[in-house]
Amino acid sequence: MIVVWRVVDSCNLSCPFCAFDRRLAFSRTQTAPHDILRVAKLLADYQTHTGDRVLLSWLGGEPLQWEPLKRMTHAVRALGLEVSATTNGTTLGSPAVRQHVCEEYKELTVSIDGFSGFHDPMRGWPGGFDKLRLWVSSLAREARTLGSPLKLRANVVLMRQNVADFARNDDELRKAVAGRAYSDGAYPFDIL
Repeated sequence: MIVVWRVVDSCNLSCPFCAFDRRLAFSRTQTAPHDILRVAKLLADYQTHTGDRVLLSWLGGEPLQWEPLKRMTHAVRALGLEVSATTNGTTLGSPAVRQHVCEEYKELTVSIDGFSGFHDPMRGWPGGFDKLRLWVSSLAREARTLGSPLKLRANVVLMRQNVADFARNDDELRKAVAGRAYSDGAYPFDIL
């Protein structure tokens, strides 16, 4: 069972297709830790009684910037649940964040909309694509070094402006998953 939980609706990027674009003026909220613990205990009981594994997946906004992330992830894992998240990747430059992900997460999905010419302006993040290239490769390498079972995925929002490059992006990402390096960088991703 996969339970996707939007734990925070604030974000640090400005994606015009997203309801949580940082430029949008609305009151930002987050889930109260006690609510997460209450539901996680119910999910753990469900898992115990049915034998079905439960994966609790953090979503946002940008969940890896959510203040109680580490504490809540540890608490949920202590109950025997698996954890994943979907991220824009802006926090993956932090060795501490990468270590947390390697140690605690079953899966991490990184949203990427194409190569730098499209991804960076679409996300309002100059240099973002190149940073993701470096940081995700570091994360994959660190996960292998630690023996982490972490599975990395890419989430691509297809739009009229990037659909023509999708086959090339898909091909490079899939070959990287198979362990083949490319001159412009390898992405250890599955494509969603």
